[in-house]
Amino acid sequence: MAGDEFPETVSEGVPTTNASPPAEPYAVEEPAPRELTQEEKLEQAMKVPCPITKFKGKTLGEVLQLDPGAIKWVAEKFPATEKVGAAAQFIRDFALQQSA
Repeated sequence: MAGDEFPETVSEGVPTTNASPPAEPYAVEEPAPRELTQEEKLEQAMKVPCPITKFKGKTLGEVLQLDPGAIKWVAEKFPATEKVGAAAQFIRDFALQQSA
């Protein structure tokens, strides 16, 4: 009869073999990030939250429209090593370049 040569019990699942271990995953080289343009850097700087209590909840870009002197103050009071200081200094310097 057909199937007589097969064992009566069949184990569940896929039969295992002595296959070789999976190959090393291949490495994908990420392209080097491109340098941001001055305008893109300015756009990022304008989105940084303002640390001045009077302007709580506003970005440096919004504060620039309301009180440009506040940006100068932040640029002078916060070190460039802090994100807000670096952003304010970039905005100030960019504005000075544009007016020259």
